[in-house]
Amino acid sequence: MAQRSVLAYFDSETKAAEAAAELKNQGYETVQIDRISLFPDNNTDDVTNPLTGDFASLANLTMDTGGIGNDEGILLAAHPDASGLADAEIPRATPFLVTVVCEPREVDGAVQTLKQYGARV
Repeated sequence: MAQRSVLAYFDSETKAAEAAAELKNQGYETVQIDRISLFPDNNTDDVTNPLTGDFASLANLTMDTGGIGNDEGILLAAHPDASGLADAEIPRATPFLVTVVCEPREVDGAVQTLKQYGARV
């Protein structure tokens, strides 16, 4: 029988890790955590220091978008996530993705566990 993939999105890396650990404790073998983003990120290893001015743009500081050019940085700085517009009526990013591969009969249990940890499935 074909296996199924369950994709669950989290706002918090901690909650994603807790959910993944619980799924592994329950016997799910293939559980993976990834960080996803709407924005390009080619240089996440650079340390950004806002006190010394060593950052490319506001978007680099607020949205962790390393490795972008000046033009992209200016455009991304207008995004509500960078500008601080807290009440923007846009879908919020959920940067942590937990993927579970399981048998069809196990899908409901995996979804229930993921939702207990605050996932959007």
